[in-house]
Amino acid sequence: MNGTLFGAKRYTLSFDGSHNNQDNKAGAGCIIRDSRGELVIAAAYNLTETYPHYCDVAIAEAEALKNGLILAKQKNLHVYLIKGDSKEVIDHVLGNSRRPARPLLSKIIQQIVGMFDRFSQEIVLVDRKANKVADKLAFWGSTSLQGGHMIYTTYADLPPQVAGLIRQEKSDSSTTEDEGESSSLASQLGKVGAAVAGAAVVGWGVLKLFNELSSDYQQQPKYKTKSPWNSIVDTTHNHSSESSQHFDHYTLNYSGSDINQLHEGGAGCIIRNKQGDLVIAAAYNLDSLYYDQFHVASYCRSNSLEKGVGVG
Repeated sequence: MNGTLFGAKRYTLSFDGSHNNQDNKAGAGCIIRDSRGELVIAAAYNLTETYPHYCDVAIAEAEALKNGLILAKQKNLHVYLIKGDSKEVIDHVLGNSRRPARPLLSKIIQQIVGMFDRFSQEIVLVDRKANKVADKLAFWGSTSLQGGHMIYTTYADLPPQVAGLIRQEKSDSSTTEDEGESSSLASQLGKVGAAVAGAAVVGWGVLKLFNELSSDYQQQPKYKTKSPWNSIVDTTHNHSSESSQHFDHYTLNYSGSDINQLHEGGAGCIIRNKQGDLVIAAAYNLDSLYYDQFHVASYCRSNSLEKGVGVG
């Protein structure tokens, strides 16, 4: 399910700009990758001739984002996540900037806003260290291209240092993929909950698990207490080792999905044991509960904890 929902492929766009005041050279770079981090399409742009009289980093960054969105539209790629390291550009796109954009920048921002879908796309600010590929493409465009731009669709086409960076980032992300799997699955369950009415069978499974844990709790010594969420709490750590009892711990991941324009809300959660194995998972449709207005993420957490699973 990672990276897809009901078979729909989703892509990530990264963008960056490059500007050298001393040499008056400017460039832009962008790359679109699939859910596995593989190259789909990338581009480098030389902006020196495009802006012969004036250019700055913000303009170069905005051009990179604009051209990335154009590429995605031309290739019919649904970009759901956009990453960049320019706070100025991202703030302008989201309408969070306290200062109006300069005329040249404002024109590009308007074009970006016209292509950016707030309901199906997310744009996030990342550290420059996490944006190295787009940065290299922008630098390549400003220093190595003699005007115009280059489109890359294979690793063989890319500048060697860029291709190496993509492979390195893909390798690094694969080592942490298991750590983020629970959160990703919980997020997907939240989206499924917005489209699928109810989860009676899974709800019964959570209730059954709760009953089993409640039975175990009743057999514990008096120093086993309950938290306000009815989850079992181990208070033996302050006692001697002779009175310490074995206690299982679980991990809860939760997420919510709220599509305001469609009035569809869902929540998802997954509980795993300390070995990382699935214990139970659930998807909830919240339309009937919050038909007017809702904030689904808070419901997902409270509903999971109320089932009485000891989360530690």
